[in-house]
Amino acid sequence: TSQFGDFSLRGLNLEWNDVTYTFAIGVLFLLLRAALNKVVFYPLAWHMMGPLNVPLSPKRRIDVQKFVKYSWHLVVYICLWVWCIRILSNQPWFQINIEGVDAVWVQYPHPPEEKLPLKPVMLVEAGWYLHGLVESLLVDGSRKDFMMLMVHHALAVILIFGALWGNAHRVGMWVLVIQDVSDIVMYIAKVVQKCVRYEWMQSAALHTFLLVSLTGAWLLTRILLLGFIVVRAFHLHWSSGIVWPSHANFDFPSMYLIGQVALFWVMQLIWWIGIATMLYNQLTLGRFVDFWHDAPNSSKKV
Repeated sequence: TSQFGDFSLRGLNLEWNDVTYTFAIGVLFLLLRAALNKVVFYPLAWHMMGPLNVPLSPKRRIDVQKFVKYSWHLVVYICLWVWCIRILSNQPWFQINIEGVDAVWVQYPHPPEEKLPLKPVMLVEAGWYLHGLVESLLVDGSRKDFMMLMVHHALAVILIFGALWGNAHRVGMWVLVIQDVSDIVMYIAKVVQKCVRYEWMQSAALHTFLLVSLTGAWLLTRILLLGFIVVRAFHLHWSSGIVWPSHANFDFPSMYLIGQVALFWVMQLIWWIGIATMLYNQLTLGRFVDFWHDAPNSSKKV
């Protein structure tokens, strides 16, 4: 039996209209963001950060904007992750164990009919990252990792469509689940840190717990599990030659997909080093600076 699926079936069940739908979904996310910020998240900031109906200092205004963004992202990532898990739970090839992760490259490219129930959530995720590109241009220009963030969002859209077109939808869905679950933990930690109105939410013990949880979740999902997916891709397909330009079996889309997933993993490793550094500072100094997102002088003593 060949170790590969049928390469000739790539592109089935994906149409140009899907690109249009993705842009429309991105616009809808931006409109929904504007509406919920006004109706839900700014009032929530008032309750969690103290009265906001007074002249705000520049730093205070920035913190409010961050709280609003973090809350919006937390709600969306919870919804997307639950949707992904609900759909994947009905797929016979999906298992939440190492065998399930290992199966993402077996018999690649995978049957195109598998992606029909997966395509809606994958297109919505692509629209979400398109929304993220615009949102980052509007509110994240001061971040130290701004360019890496923009590359991350663009790469996510490319990988989602590449996975759909190339019948690597198992890979795409696993990466989305891995991304979303660690994002949920991250935004819970970020929201809590900004809730300065409540003293118990600013305790050293709570912040340490949240940073330990974030560091562990990121390590497990984006470093170990995603790293395993990358290593398994090279382990299965290196000897076959599909990633070697000079080999008779060379397949450019496969080389591009595996290479981009590997680049994606490198970016997660860089971010994790920053998160681990924040945890170290919290444990040793009793404070930390989100040096990716917060200004150098905005460290919190907790």
